[in-house]
Amino acid sequence: MGHFEYMQTEFQHNGTNVEMEGLTMSRLYLVTGATGHLGNTIVRLLLEAGDRVRVLVHPEDDLESIRGLPVEIIYGDVVKKESMKDFFEIDNPRDAIVIHADEVISFSEQKDATIFRVNVQGTVSVTDMCVKKHIGRLVYVGSVHAIPVKPKGTVIEEVENFSRELVAGEYAKSKAEAAQYILSKVKLNGLNAVIVHPSGTIGPNDYKNSPVVQLIRNYFAGEMKATERGGYDIADVRDVAAGVISAAERGIKGTSYILSNQFISAKVFFDDLNTLSGNAKIKKAKKIRKPRLQWLTRRKSLAADARPKVMQKSSPAKQALFALSPDARYSHRRADHELHYKTRDFHTSIKETVLWIGELEKNPVEVVEVKE
Repeated sequence: MGHFEYMQTEFQHNGTNVEMEGLTMSRLYLVTGATGHLGNTIVRLLLEAGDRVRVLVHPEDDLESIRGLPVEIIYGDVVKKESMKDFFEIDNPRDAIVIHADEVISFSEQKDATIFRVNVQGTVSVTDMCVKKHIGRLVYVGSVHAIPVKPKGTVIEEVENFSRELVAGEYAKSKAEAAQYILSKVKLNGLNAVIVHPSGTIGPNDYKNSPVVQLIRNYFAGEMKATERGGYDIADVRDVAAGVISAAERGIKGTSYILSNQFISAKVFFDDLNTLSGNAKIKKAKKIRKPRLQWLTRRKSLAADARPKVMQKSSPAKQALFALSPDARYSHRRADHELHYKTRDFHTSIKETVLWIGELEKNPVEVVEVKE
């Protein structure tokens, strides 16, 4: 047996239940990427529902985001199948659900072999293990960036097939290739898999300094002197996590679902921060340059000495998030209809994120109510 930790608690069986030998038991979820922002939020919602959760954690991962949570921790690496043996060792695999959320997020122009290893080879390994072990369902956390961008003003919806040749950037290409591999296993091996495509996320419990949180931190550090044109689709991480779980329960086999919210312009983003802080609005807008930021969020914590790498010191680098898909509009109508996906107001999300950051840094923030 591999090295593992088990944090025991009294589970309340009020979540997703299955019948086993005449007894009603909570369903077992196996979650990769559980230390990430979306991953730890998924874990928290599952636990709140009374489900049992086992997480795969890389030996180098920081456990701050799941510390104290009643989860079973298995140490391993998605790239190495043999290291996941204990993770997939369960009595009733057909009743289990795997949520594969482990990934390396990067929007750098520079190639990094880690992106392919984790996002493609890691997904292949997890998928193959699901097929081999006859896992009941696999939910793969993809990305909206795996979907080709359409002309300005055109709403982007789900696609039935993915190609790395149709998207730009190593991260997008890796997510497209991984998604297509899963679909091939659905067709060839009958794998019961569903794919979800989150947009950008915001919300509490972001311990790894995501692009959105980095922008907020830069703002409160007084580093934002001008806003950029453009914007990004930003959803509340709690809504996306609920969508992922709903995909596990309601999603149609072989189907993809966009889990987005709405397009938020850079101006609206910073106007909200200005209003929350009571500061004067930043009026000057600069033309967006091509982004050169890199976020490798899989391994490192959000400690000050582990901040994301900034390849360019100018304001556009700090706000490169808004240049990724500056005019992309994603539709989540399919998720609304089939998953009962719901989104909350962005103003509420950014306010609660600011408050959480203040609590994390033991520097409570007094905010002014944002009026819609």
